[in-house]
Amino acid sequence: MATARPIAAPKPRARLALPALSTHALGLILVPFAAVVVALAQPADFDYWWHRRTGEYIVHNLALPRSDPFAFTTAGKTWVDHEWLSQVLMYGAESLVGYLGLFLLCMALGVAAWALIYRLLRREGLSEFAALALSIAPAAFGATYWRARPAMFTVFFVALLLFETYAARRGERRTLWRLVPVMLIWANLHGGYVIGFALIAAFAAAQWWDRAAARGPSWRHIAIAGIIAFALTGLNPYSYKLWEYPLTYLGGSNASLAQVDEWQSPDFHQLRNLPLAALLLSAMLIGANGRRFDAWRTLLVLLFGAMALQSLRHQPLFALVWPCAIGPSLLERWPAFGRGAPPRARATALNYGLLAAGVAALITVVAISPDGIPLRSPPTGGSPPYPVAGAAYIEQHQRGARVFNLYEWGGYLIDRLYPHERVFIDGRADLHGDLVPEYDAIVRGKGWQQAFDRYSVTVALLPPQLPVVEQLRAAGWTTGYEDADQVVLVKPR
Repeated sequence: MATARPIAAPKPRARLALPALSTHALGLILVPFAAVVVALAQPADFDYWWHRRTGEYIVHNLALPRSDPFAFTTAGKTWVDHEWLSQVLMYGAESLVGYLGLFLLCMALGVAAWALIYRLLRREGLSEFAALALSIAPAAFGATYWRARPAMFTVFFVALLLFETYAARRGERRTLWRLVPVMLIWANLHGGYVIGFALIAAFAAAQWWDRAAARGPSWRHIAIAGIIAFALTGLNPYSYKLWEYPLTYLGGSNASLAQVDEWQSPDFHQLRNLPLAALLLSAMLIGANGRRFDAWRTLLVLLFGAMALQSLRHQPLFALVWPCAIGPSLLERWPAFGRGAPPRARATALNYGLLAAGVAALITVVAISPDGIPLRSPPTGGSPPYPVAGAAYIEQHQRGARVFNLYEWGGYLIDRLYPHERVFIDGRADLHGDLVPEYDAIVRGKGWQQAFDRYSVTVALLPPQLPVVEQLRAAGWTTGYEDADQVVLVKPR
């Protein structure tokens, strides 16, 4: 007699399992992600506009500017455009994928620099969590500095040179010839290439000091590679003039040193400079030396510490160097900094919750940030906002006028009005020279009559609250356009 087959019990449905996400992996995601989110909330750098327009000028004319084509006050003055290759790349990226694509390219340079420092710390023997914790400093300092600007190439190349020189110290690099083409490319991208030569010179000096026990290339080899690299940087459109340009900052003749905010020394009474004070104090307390004196790490702290004290612009570079000098010292004194991480646990609700919070922060930034963020095109927000309406009025009613403009608006006006109108001044303080302090006096209402007569100024485009605006009104200049952020004043006939 046949018996009925038993009915098979239904198989339990497989549960959807989230991929494992350790706390360390979460940190590797969130640290650079947070830096990019903060950078995303910053308005576009006001120099972006003239950098983009210069790249366009070079591409369309198949030639570099040898004299100033953009400002009527410095027309014909010799201009060494040390960032020409960056500007071509910026114009190309923006033309192909828009401003957001250009912004992401610059963010990629910043994140790559951060990743190189993290990897350097791991190869020096620090544990995952120690390396991650120390690498927060470069990301935090870079967050407000990472923008669509040529200086991002210097951030990346400084990190790359640090990675290569530390590898050489460990004996992983017997030569440094690969740095020769790096320096050649860097020199055509940004004037900060001179920092690379300072790094190479410091490395040669450190290898000479430790020559009895040093691994890697000898100080003579480093010096020869550096000399050859320096000679090859003369292969640029401006030849030896590109070598002269950095010297203007050493001699104090560059107007940027006196007038531009990011070239000023940090004021430790200001809250924004307290993180730098913390890094400097920790470097003093911990030191760059472990069980013995380390000439290389000491020179790094002294060199980049002095640079950070000289100008705000160099703070992100000091933040790149700081973990490289402090991390190995901590490891030599306290071996616990090199112990391996605990076993990787599977993903926890907390880890994914933190990741979701990071994504929510990004969405919030996009929703509440001003028009200057990269997702808005063109990025015309900021403080003060760019004079979109004022520029449109000049295009329609004052074609060919000589316009006195706000310094921060010069780049935007170059991009918007050139070649029909040229600006009074823009962000190229090194080119404008003595014009910069004269401009500062004018906006405070001092000597504007003589300056306007000398430069034949017929229109002023400024924020309404400046002292010179009140004086222009009193002198009979008429209002062509005005809102809360900008006013166009026209000289009486």
